[in-house]
Amino acid sequence: MSVNKRRVKLWLSVLAHLVAVLSVMMLTLFILDRVNEAMAFLNNEITKWILAVYALLAAILAAGVIVLYEKGLKEDRSGSEDKGERHDQE
Repeated sequence: MSVNKRRVKLWLSVLAHLVAVLSVMMLTLFILDRVNEAMAFLNNEITKWILAVYALLAAILAAGVIVLYEKGLKEDRSGSEDKGERHDQE
């Protein structure tokens, strides 16, 4: 596996963990806001920024996963075609 592929997978792993943490955080704030509306967790400026960061990280993670998936499909297709050609030549 190339160094670049390892780095991409590492960054996607880090992003996945950040998205998971932020989503649990947002769900917690949502539940707390429903239980005690006077606290106004979701009408807070910080919460809006957390939501914006969460949405941005989720979009980057989704794009990265899609790109890796597409590259994997192309490699699988080219690998199976090579095997097929070798089999025909034998």
